[in-house]
Amino acid sequence: MAGERILVTDDEELILQLCRRILVKKGYEVEIASSGSRALEVCREGPFDILLTDIKMPGMDGLQLIKEARKHQPDIATMVITGHGSIDTAIESLKLGVMAFIVKPFTPDTLLTSIQSVIERRLHPPQLSLE
Repeated sequence: MAGERILVTDDEELILQLCRRILVKKGYEVEIASSGSRALEVCREGPFDILLTDIKMPGMDGLQLIKEARKHQPDIATMVITGHGSIDTAIESLKLGVMAFIVKPFTPDTLLTSIQSVIERRLHPPQLSLE
């Protein structure tokens, strides 16, 4: 369902430009930020549907960014990009409600499939059954 607003944060310019090009081509509205602190500024300026962030960045890391962004936009869906996955990081991400992980290097199809999955889960959250 293109048209969603996505904020992409990564300290690698190549990743930022790649994500923006792929997502804009599919009709998403994309803002980019090269640091956690800049992403937080952008996040405060207007609502976003999805925050896609690298975990390892100088200064504010992606997990801290997620915590801070949720103070301003509690309903923002979050996704992480990582080239340095660890069990501890995955557990902390899950505790924060991260909805998807993308491992570097990734393909355009992986990015788009992950974004679409998060959008679908936002529109149709899983229902718990107590039967």
